Amino acid sequence: MGLFGPNIKEMIRQKNIAALVEQYNLHRDSKIGKEVAFGICKIGDVKAIIQLMDNPGHLPIFIQGLVNLGDPAINPLLDALSDESPMRQGEAITALGLMRDKRAIQPLTEVLEKKVYPSKIPALIALGEIGGNEAFFAICRACSDEDPETSNSAKEVLRKRGYSDIEKTLKMFALVETANRASD
Repeated sequence: MGLFGPNIKEMIRQKNIAALVEQYNLHRDSKIGKEVAFGICKIGDVKAIIQLMDNPGHLPIFIQGLVNLGDPAINPLLDALSDESPMRQGEAITALGLMRDKRAIQPLTEVLEKKVYPSKIPALIALGEIGGNEAFFAICRACSDEDPETSNSAKEVLRKRGYSDIEKTLKMFALVETANRASD
């Protein structure tokens, strides 16, 4: 733009995050806001991306930007799990699942154990995406969550991961858990 509005391309070229964040906040629901969102993701400023993840219209842009950044985004995303904004928490969980990084399993398991309902379902889905034994065990434990929506969602995640006989799967899980406790 430039002549009659902010020169977003120049701000991106200069990697002027402060100016871009300011422009985003002024124009968040317009074409300029979308251009700024793409620009911040292109620059790769993880903290700015996470800070701005409260506009549902641009969440797919921000999530894909974080996923594309890969490893540098992991720790800030893990930190975002304790953010005050439930939307940022949820989107951080989604991004971690898409990244399939095993370092997210324990923090996502803690979300299942400590958080209230809205964060549990995305955490289950993310654990299903990440996969592995530790994630599988966390999902199986969630099948007995006192909240029926959480336990049903956990069973659905198992079905989507190929475990069609949920009762048999949970019996096998219980045997493994019992054996693990006995060996400790």
